[in-house]
Amino acid sequence: MRNRIFPAFLLVAGIATFSVSSAHASDCGATSTGLVPINELVGQSYLDIFPGGLYPDGSNSVPDSHAQEGMARAGTVQPLDSGGHPDPNGVAVLLSVGLSNTTLEFSRFRTDAFAHPDVNTDYLVLANGAASGQSASAWTSSSASNYDRVRDSVLAPSGLTEAQVQVVWVKVANPAPLISLPDPQADAFVLTRQLGDIARALAVRYPNLQMVFISSRTYAGYADTTLNPEPFAYESGFAVKWVVEAQIRQMAGEDIDPRAGDLDLATGAPWLAWGPYLWADGLTPRNDGLIWECTDFAQDGTHPSASGNRKVSELLLEFFLQSSFAKPWFGKASSGTLTLITPNGGESYVQGTIERIAWVPTGSPGETVWIRLHKDNRFLDVTRATEDDGVYDWAVPTFLSDANDYLIEVAPIADTALGDFSDGFFSIGAGQGGLTVLTPNGGESLVKGAQDTIAWSGTTFSQSVLIRLVFGPHSLTLASSTPGDGEFIWTVPAWIPDATGYRIEVMSLANPADTDSSDGPFTIQTAAASGELTVVSPNGGEVWKRGEQVAIAWNTRLSSSETVRIRLRNSDKALIVAVGTPNDGAFLWTVPAWLPASEGFSIEVALEPDYQISDSSDSGFSID
Repeated sequence: MRNRIFPAFLLVAGIATFSVSSAHASDCGATSTGLVPINELVGQSYLDIFPGGLYPDGSNSVPDSHAQEGMARAGTVQPLDSGGHPDPNGVAVLLSVGLSNTTLEFSRFRTDAFAHPDVNTDYLVLANGAASGQSASAWTSSSASNYDRVRDSVLAPSGLTEAQVQVVWVKVANPAPLISLPDPQADAFVLTRQLGDIARALAVRYPNLQMVFISSRTYAGYADTTLNPEPFAYESGFAVKWVVEAQIRQMAGEDIDPRAGDLDLATGAPWLAWGPYLWADGLTPRNDGLIWECTDFAQDGTHPSASGNRKVSELLLEFFLQSSFAKPWFGKASSGTLTLITPNGGESYVQGTIERIAWVPTGSPGETVWIRLHKDNRFLDVTRATEDDGVYDWAVPTFLSDANDYLIEVAPIADTALGDFSDGFFSIGAGQGGLTVLTPNGGESLVKGAQDTIAWSGTTFSQSVLIRLVFGPHSLTLASSTPGDGEFIWTVPAWIPDATGYRIEVMSLANPADTDSSDGPFTIQTAAASGELTVVSPNGGEVWKRGEQVAIAWNTRLSSSETVRIRLRNSDKALIVAVGTPNDGAFLWTVPAWLPASEGFSIEVALEPDYQISDSSDSGFSID
């Protein structure tokens, strides 16, 4: 068996900007801040403003649609040759990105991973790209010399290339932060923007990158310097939460987050998720028992000591060995056996829906597997032969009986003894399905003749849906059959009556019982009289430069005490430029450096709070 873990002489463990100095001593009396770990702040808010939980809606679980994408990508991590082509003799690189703490912790993790019997050492390489002094700003541009250093001094000496990097662990921070939440200029907001930039830079440098796992800082209450003390270490967790949440919400059809920027998976952004959450409140035990003692840090109270490195390594090992998003490529396959990931017990599926069956492949080139559904000592073939690539999208048959004792079996056709079953039972039933209308969902005001987006969750592209506009007992079919990808762009008919009481209904054609409507009524009305608000600049033909400050201008007959929302639009995408800005006719904006060079942009200015009065550029302008 080939050992693919990086040799120890390639560790980058020097300490520069984030240095440990004997001139300082830890403040070992600061054993608690009183702050609640974000993963335990469920149903609560930090400063009564910022909701807790690692993922949206106060949850610590990855939303279903994002989880399915993550599992699919996990199944694509595979050995590649130096040119990035599949090769059974190639490698897959897990790269660390960050500063001195990151490189120290990842160095210990590599050593522990090499010694762990369950870690894949057949083709997985752990490359320590993090380095001393390389704080967040050093990683935000794909042209930064820092990435050249990783290529030339970390990858190349071991015969590796950027084309083989498929997974990245990111842990970054900013030195000497000054402004804490909730200030609009807080370091957590700055770090959110930087993490978005880092994700885009990583995608450019590593063309086969699939997944990025991000961790925030450990406890910094013992720090006696201004390097990165509390509450900044704690608040860095919100930056991670917000950038991951920005991608999840954007992929669900919401606007591009103005801080995190464009993280569209369809245009090349890597899949983002939390790595292990490392913060605990000093000696106050977290629910899982994690504490941080003064002895876990060096004399400055910021850098990890040997015991601190060990704790982070243990958290990384536990995460990568247990996570459904890492297990397929991080875990060792036992003698060519196959391991089922999902459904693995406890899931609830609906007849007529598309569900993903996922497993850790055997790793044998050209292997095929069968998949069977088991119940009451009987089985039904799901498929008699499909590629052993780790994923299969299954149309749950409508004829199956409602029950909670189903199992899935996946087995290599060449040797079925190497297959695997669900660890526990899952259920299949008619139910109400998982389809949920997201927008319009009640309270919106749509303008006749304008384009708008209908968004929903719970179906996949291959599962077609029917969409209707409903008003009382009447309905208008907007789409008799459209892909179930969760989004449909429509033009609000100009001939329908102005009224409040409209709803959108989306129905699965494969399972009509799986139907949902807007939770509340919304309004459709005629556009406001022209001239009340008119965009003056940009109004078509302009060329704006990325990174430059520009003036957005509009004429208005309305009070300057009103506020407006400003959005940058391109096709069916929208980026929020400003919300709550005075309706005074002018707004200075710095064009984000990460925006793509393109034509067809327009600016939309809309009066808050219901956006009924609005105007957009008469024609498109360019960003270069």
